[in-house]
Amino acid sequence: ARARENERVSDTTRCFFTSEPFYPRSEPYVDLSPWLDQSPIQIVEQTPLDRVIEMFRALGLRYVLVTRHGQLVGIIKKKDILQAIKYFLHRTGGDEDGL
Repeated sequence: ARARENERVSDTTRCFFTSEPFYPRSEPYVDLSPWLDQSPIQIVEQTPLDRVIEMFRALGLRYVLVTRHGQLVGIIKKKDILQAIKYFLHRTGGDEDGL
């Protein structure tokens, strides 16, 4: 919304996700590289759920990228995992204290 208030930023303004000057940047642009994780954690689709949960706990992750043959197929957020666990525990009458 704030970008719309800036006269130099329009619907055609280019967005860059790297600080490397690969493209000419003589026209206005938005550099999003400071907000990108340069080394995101990736897992494959077959990664067991207990290992994913342990990664979130041990590494303090907020999300992981899910890949198939090196291609992104999904993103799992910590919030998604916690909601799934709570749903499972509620359905099975389990105890949430272990979370």
